Amino acid sequence: MPFGIISASEIFHRAMENMLEGVRCYVDDDAIWGSTLQEHNRRLHRVRVNGLKLSRAKCLFGVREITFLGGKLSADGIMPDERKIAAIATMPRQTDKRVETDHRPLVSIIKKNLNEMLSRIQRLVMKFAEANGKAEKGVHIIKQLLKKATD
Repeated sequence: MPFGIISASEIFHRAMENMLEGVRCYVDDDAIWGSTLQEHNRRLHRVRVNGLKLSRAKCLFGVREITFLGGKLSADGIMPDERKIAAIATMPRQTDKRVETDHRPLVSIIKKNLNEMLSRIQRLVMKFAEANGKAEKGVHIIKQLLKKATD
């Protein structure tokens, strides 16, 4: 595919999903799993049949859970990655808009319903001079919700 095509990543993603049905693909990260060993091996075989190569150093085989795109995936579902929770729980006091922007993706991974709180904080950050105390309280509330979500 030629360089410079704006839709190249979407075309690549669609091609990967068509070739590897049942495999989660995100940019160049792929999660290949199966309910049974046979299902897993069939999906893994499709990678080879389609001429794709995997980096052995980046592969995990025979595991019951993986960390993928900020979450822990297992037969029990998707749970937040403890490292992401720790990063949010220990994030510094907000001093500028950059701090909120840096941590927003982490919080989004943890809890979808926190988006409302984050947008409140973002609005407050825009008025930083007058909202310093309110933003700090919002960050404290987020930390408490994260602790409850992982208990």
